[in-house]
Amino acid sequence: MPIHLCDLSKAIVEALWLCARTPYSFPDAKKEELNENWFTGFANRWNVARTIKPNTKHKVIEILNSKIVKNINEISPSDIDDVALLLHQEKLSTTGKPLSLVSKIAFTYNPEKFPPLDSRAKSGLKKRQRKKGERGSINTYANFFTTWNSHYLNEKTNICETLSDNRWIEITKEMGINCNELNPTTLEKSSFHRKIFDNVLLNEGGDNSWWKEF
Repeated sequence: MPIHLCDLSKAIVEALWLCARTPYSFPDAKKEELNENWFTGFANRWNVARTIKPNTKHKVIEILNSKIVKNINEISPSDIDDVALLLHQEKLSTTGKPLSLVSKIAFTYNPEKFPPLDSRAKSGLKKRQRKKGERGSINTYANFFTTWNSHYLNEKTNICETLSDNRWIEITKEMGINCNELNPTTLEKSSFHRKIFDNVLLNEGGDNSWWKEF
């Protein structure tokens, strides 16, 4: 399912917007452990604050630092499922397993490996599955991870070729997004390419207004 140039261009500009506005050096990984002040802003920006119960933030941060952040280079996709289950079992989440929260933390600390999961990305991915006649479930993060990467690899060359003309930062500046401090190698990073595909899925999944909040 090749991405239309117009849709891909929109996803690229959205990714550049994230680079310009994120409170750490995306597309590079965040290095410092979570603290309450940073986590509060993150949870609001990424629309996951509602997934944890009031007054449980300290315990949630403790678990995320222990299980995800400190082991970010060793954990597997199934570990994302396990940590989300743990947060639920500890009665820290509001509804079920907070997979979106945990996956977005993993993405923040290792954006070259872990795609962020939420309902919009899942919806976009399911639409692609249906068009290709695929039937695999993506109800766990491990399954989402495998399916996401399979579809990303089909689009990777298209994304890289579209970025190769190097006009995107200038276009973003013309739109009023300050990208003056962007690293010149931003467009070459695989984490940036992967976020572009995530944006494509978000847009294909319906609501595409999330990035304006950054």
